[in-house]
Amino acid sequence: MRSFKFNYLCQNYLITKNNATMTIEDFIRNIETEFDDIEPGKLKPESVFRETFEWNSINALILIAMVKTEYGVTINAEDIQKSKTINDLFTIASSRA
Repeated sequence: MRSFKFNYLCQNYLITKNNATMTIEDFIRNIETEFDDIEPGKLKPESVFRETFEWNSINALILIAMVKTEYGVTINAEDIQKSKTINDLFTIASSRA
């Protein structure tokens, strides 16, 4: 029997075939941990990340690396540029998991 990767995105969860989950809450917690100038609990799914903390190319690279390390998926500068909110970034990352 061939094995197919199965992804199901339901509201704030990505459920993969092996039952691993990525939640928006975990995604936000990882971002808050990665960036020292963000107070824990400050980010929400609807937060406009460019207005929440100092946004520059270094922070974009840090975010790209965090998503790759924590979730094993690749996002790029174009994905970040197209995104406005934390939820937009989460949706892109989870669509590739």
